[in-house]
Amino acid sequence: MDVLAIARAGAGAVVMAWLPGYVWVRVLAPHFVGVARFVLAVALSVALMTLCLYGGDALLHIPVTPGNALAYAAFLVALALVLPLVRFARRRLDGVLS
Repeated sequence: MDVLAIARAGAGAVVMAWLPGYVWVRVLAPHFVGVARFVLAVALSVALMTLCLYGGDALLHIPVTPGNALAYAAFLVALALVLPLVRFARRRLDGVLS
């Protein structure tokens, strides 16, 4: 196995099995730190990616490919990053209207 294949496997593992869960843990439960945050991020990421891949394949008939898995991971990260912006906008709007 060459170095490029090992690097791609490592990057894929980080993107699929840690990043989506980490972003969601940071948004929904920022009080977790250290090992608890890491473990919860991995568990949540595996669960979310499994649901996305299975749901896309079974319900929408989108085949499971590496590109689609990357798109699902990017969608989950983007969705988690939009949530704090919606909360901020709602608080600002409540302050203006009251």
